[in-house]
Amino acid sequence: MRIAVVLPAHNEAEHLRTCLRSFVEQSRQPDQLIIVNDNSTDQTQSIAQEFAAEHTFIELIEHQSSAEHQPGAKVIQAFNKGKEHLKACDLLGKFDADLILPSDYFQKMEELFKKEKRLGLAGGLLFVQKGTDWVYENIAKKDHVRGPIKLYRKEALEAIGGLAQSRGWDSVDRWQIEFAGFTTKTLQDLQVKHLRPTGAGYTAQRISEKGKVLGRMRFDPLLGALACLKTARHSSSNPLSLLCQFGRMYSGYWKGFFGSDHLVTRAQGHFIRGQRWKGVWQALTSKQH
Repeated sequence: MRIAVVLPAHNEAEHLRTCLRSFVEQSRQPDQLIIVNDNSTDQTQSIAQEFAAEHTFIELIEHQSSAEHQPGAKVIQAFNKGKEHLKACDLLGKFDADLILPSDYFQKMEELFKKEKRLGLAGGLLFVQKGTDWVYENIAKKDHVRGPIKLYRKEALEAIGGLAQSRGWDSVDRWQIEFAGFTTKTLQDLQVKHLRPTGAGYTAQRISEKGKVLGRMRFDPLLGALACLKTARHSSSNPLSLLCQFGRMYSGYWKGFFGSDHLVTRAQGHFIRGQRWKGVWQALTSKQH
């Protein structure tokens, strides 16, 4: 199988060299690695040029995105820019530039996709450094393929019409792929080091936007409330702060729910709600046992 990876990079000089070295040291290198330098003002461009000059499978593309802050949208715009330069491929990855991959990452991914013919999306697990240890970055279930390490069967990505240029794209893609008849999977023995952990603190605006995504994904009101409460509990242990965060997020949910810019179709929304409620039921029954 031919494997291509697009690596959007904006001011990633701190970690880019380490990240690219882990790509070079793969037992099975990608056939094409496209670095999309998106308006960087640090040494990102020069580091990418250095690696592209030394390794024929690495390419550097310049992208001048909007200066406007667009969470979710900007990274997918850069990803789409990279896709314009793809050669033929069977598997297409969207990876971040602050990772250290285990040396057998793509070897094991290729074996998995060859074995499971309807697998549409796969990845490893992200780990962050705590003192001298590397621990699981526990902000998502271990069956969820995280945004920094998405590897798609190209056929599945085409079936969903590409990735949404919006916050929440890295949750929507999973449900759309499963709705289209493909499966998703994580290989839990593939531990990827995440050098810049996902921020735990959210501004009021970001909390509201996270809630809005749930509404745009057509969660029903009870599912939306449960998801907002879970996120608020993860973000704060102080009862008053938790209540405030829940309120902001659930208010954002209703804006998305009644808005006109839903991220999924009605049929996809029905499927997502069914899958989410199935997960809630499984969690409840497992606790009872």
